[in-house]
Amino acid sequence: MISPTARAGIRYIPADMSAEATEKPYGRTHPFPSHIKLNRRLNPGSDKDTRHLELDLVGSGLTYEVGESLAVHASNDPALVDEILRAIGATGDELVPAAS
Repeated sequence: MISPTARAGIRYIPADMSAEATEKPYGRTHPFPSHIKLNRRLNPGSDKDTRHLELDLVGSGLTYEVGESLAVHASNDPALVDEILRAIGATGDELVPAAS
């Protein structure tokens, strides 16, 4: 499921990239903090939500060829998380039951 913030084009890129971290080449063990350039639903009207995403790799030194895979490590904007927790009256420490 794509979050409402992703649908709205809001992007959160962590700002905690230290100078030491940015000196390493980006790759599997040192991920590049990219953002989404394009987020398009491929199957409107279907119960399944399949997306075409285009990521900005400028400055990473990385290239992507058709058929290659990549990992996505999503992060949440801490201010947005706090706002949502306040809005629903939660602390963030609650247990969330798994769907059955």
